Amino acid sequence: MGNAKITPTSTVSVTPTSTVSVSSQTTTSKASPPQAMPHQTMRVIPKPEEPDEFGGPVGVAVIILLSHCVVYGLYLSIEASTSPFKSCDETWLSYASRARRGLAGAAPTATGFCLYAGFLAATALLSAFCPGATVRGRPLPSLKGRALTYNCNGPAVWVAFLSGLAALHLAGVLRLAVWMDHFGSVLTWSVIFGDGVAVLTYGYCRSRNLAERDSGRPLYDGFMGVTLNPRVGPLDLKMWSELRVPWILLFVITLSAASKQYETTGRCSPQLAFMVLAHFLYANACAKGDHCVPTTWDIFHEHWGWMLIFWNLCGVPLTYCAASRWLLAHAVEDQAPAYTAAVYALLLAAYYVFDTANAQKNEFRLRRAGVVVDRRAWHLPWAVLDDPRFLKTAGGGELLVDGWYARARKPHYAADVAQALSWGLICGFSDVTPHWYALFFVPMIVHRAWRDDARCAAKYGADWDAYKARVPYVLVPGVV
Repeated sequence: MGNAKITPTSTVSVTPTSTVSVSSQTTTSKASPPQAMPHQTMRVIPKPEEPDEFGGPVGVAVIILLSHCVVYGLYLSIEASTSPFKSCDETWLSYASRARRGLAGAAPTATGFCLYAGFLAATALLSAFCPGATVRGRPLPSLKGRALTYNCNGPAVWVAFLSGLAALHLAGVLRLAVWMDHFGSVLTWSVIFGDGVAVLTYGYCRSRNLAERDSGRPLYDGFMGVTLNPRVGPLDLKMWSELRVPWILLFVITLSAASKQYETTGRCSPQLAFMVLAHFLYANACAKGDHCVPTTWDIFHEHWGWMLIFWNLCGVPLTYCAASRWLLAHAVEDQAPAYTAAVYALLLAAYYVFDTANAQKNEFRLRRAGVVVDRRAWHLPWAVLDDPRFLKTAGGGELLVDGWYARARKPHYAADVAQALSWGLICGFSDVTPHWYALFFVPMIVHRAWRDDARCAAKYGADWDAYKARVPYVLVPGVV
């Protein structure tokens, strides 16, 4: 984003002057004492007025509505085999009746609840108690400049979860295919949990005077989030919901689709095997690279509100699997082997750039801060740069201009786009539904690149202009 050599007591302290090596044996600096939980000191903090994002209250209301429409629209299209759209010659009453029949299979059931809630509980417990490297994040204004520590145990959680999943399947206790047998119910429970956790988080923070955002507009504040780093005991809810829940569940659902296809037909198609590989690689990258996340924008700046909660608990795992679900329902018989092989090659090449570019950027940031986490067994070649070149800014910041970042400013975004396209390309072009992820992801990542550029321009000023002159391309060298 072999096993990392990490012990439960390994601690990494991110400071400008310390150098720490994490291994299975020792560390060269003492662990800093755990920081107070954010909820112990949080309060509404006056901030300079910031412009509304996503169109303000009206815009976020539209996003919330459309998000639910997408979740169930994909279900109607794939599982119910009916169009989610009203036809011109169809009355509204007829359309409502057809949609209601199509959604009958998505009614919440006890089995669906046990599957989804059990998954959340299992990943939460593993995230809270598995051993890992302790990495200190950036200083937080809400904690008066103090930094929180994070238990970065992604490899241990990933291996433990997969081992448990395999054991349950092989023992006949929990078939892998059961997730697809009860997919509609799991989908609805994920919606209930996504909306419910967001509402409860907002209500709890407001009732206890712990909110860090208060614009006087509950819908907008609840969407953007009013708490930055909520924790329950040793569990950091935002790290868990962003790195563990969506990507592991996405892989589980795709693996379940492949298992269901094998149970039904006696084989797993090359296309569905492709999706298993694609989602395994993505989940694996998130697990092995979690030590790079505590210092990123998502953790130290983005608040935990409906946008992050709903999409991590529901939107990402239950809609990004659209291609896998579609392939289970539709056989792809006429795809040329050369075309299939080319899409496999595109995925693997894009993943290599995605993995190594993210590693180069994040390892550069950590190592310049004196942090070394020994995960060499997980690294691909060229993941860590030796003596990387960078531009020093007037404010003391450092901008990487080496490796992939000597060629483009956002090479990892370009690779992510290529992966997204491959997930749809493997399904062919007979239906637009399996291309949902690319259609959603590409505009989103372009918008994010624009936000990043605007933020960096404001932060670095003339230094950012000099950086852009040195690395003129954003995504693909020589193209854009």
